[in-house]
Amino acid sequence: RVHLGIGRSISDFVEENIIQHALSEIHQRLENNEENVSSNFVITDLANRLLRAEASPILSPQREFSGFVIIFNEITQDLRSEARSGFLLQSFQQKIRHSVASIKSAIEVIRDYPNVNAAQQQHLMEIIHSESQSLEQLIQREGNHTLKQPHNHWPTMPIAIADLVEALQKKASAKLGIDIRAEFEYTAPWIKVDTYAILMVLLFFLQRISDTAEVRQYRCEYSQEGDFAYVDIIWVGQPITIEKIRQWESMQLVFMNERMPLHPKEILEHHGIEIWPYREPHGEQRSFLRMHVPLFRPQEQKAIRRASVLPESRPEFYAFD
Repeated sequence: RVHLGIGRSISDFVEENIIQHALSEIHQRLENNEENVSSNFVITDLANRLLRAEASPILSPQREFSGFVIIFNEITQDLRSEARSGFLLQSFQQKIRHSVASIKSAIEVIRDYPNVNAAQQQHLMEIIHSESQSLEQLIQREGNHTLKQPHNHWPTMPIAIADLVEALQKKASAKLGIDIRAEFEYTAPWIKVDTYAILMVLLFFLQRISDTAEVRQYRCEYSQEGDFAYVDIIWVGQPITIEKIRQWESMQLVFMNERMPLHPKEILEHHGIEIWPYREPHGEQRSFLRMHVPLFRPQEQKAIRRASVLPESRPEFYAFD
């Protein structure tokens, strides 16, 4: 039995299914002799604050699994700051696009109509000058702050797309009675995600797609384009509209007896992931749910959390209360 502190059950603080997911990841990484053997996830405490959790194994002197340690860090304010930074960056980009579009239009008129009268030409030159000044002031006023890349405080770990899909296959079969066929190459690319959160989001969508389209057979494929991968969940049958996907994205994330205090959209945004549906115009009339996710490059890996090895003799601890 796992405990928090001395004699206190950790399952009163962290849901049992999250602990089981973390232990499963740790054991898998230990079996694969991976360098980084920790598991990361996000939970909420009793005050409804978001906590980033990192579970790391403790090994016996014989290097057998003996237990684990979970380190918690509050990230509520950090995630709010990230969301605000993302909003400011989007607003900044929209303002730049507006000014650039005005300058471009004025230049094209001057280029395409060289015989335009002097008054109109002067007006177009004033537009170019005014928008150029606006751009310069915008960059001076907001650029240094807005263009700083915000640090992503959401805990993520590298995982091969094939391994993520395999985990999805097992969970979808066990919990939803859904069959997902997938064939991935050994060299399938890697991504960096919170596997527990992303799997929960995908299962959340699959449950609703299955109920709406009345389908239990799926196929999963992936493709790669530049620094991004496309993971497609495919079925033959009724397509799902983009409006329905956006509606689901804004719902509370609840799957079976598991829940998270965020909407699917918030989790996807923290990962830089987009999801949308589409359907083949011809052929088998297959329907798709596409996940657009940034690829992970091995050189991007930073901190490594290795397993702790206990000494031959362990100190004894006593509870005095």
